[in-house]
Amino acid sequence: EEGCKALLNLASANEESCTAIVRAGGFEAVVAGMEAQPSSAGVQEAGFAALGFLASSAENVAAIAAKEIARGIGAVVTGMEALESSAGVQRAGCVALSEFAFAEDNEEMRLWIVTEGAIEVVVAG
Repeated sequence: EEGCKALLNLASANEESCTAIVRAGGFEAVVAGMEAQPSSAGVQEAGFAALGFLASSAENVAAIAAKEIARGIGAVVTGMEALESSAGVQRAGCVALSEFAFAEDNEEMRLWIVTEGAIEVVVAG
């Protein structure tokens, strides 16, 4: 949880921090943390927020492997499903999915949101 929070705090500082985190493999590290602790609301909320920041620019999206972005979206969906009764997790998940959906007009990212089941989990939440 603390690792996701640390990366979230750094990512929210400025665009340069986001880019440095992405280049160092931070996106993948956040996803791995979320996958390792799917029932931890704290990990999921901090992870969702960090992923949203890290995927919010075209430069960062281009630096993240496509399969990792799809994996990140899948991790958000899984976390929302696992913690469906947590209002905080649901809210943070919706914000993260919004960030993915509006990341620099990236149509491919929107398609991943659909194929990973995000629409269903948002409607159910």
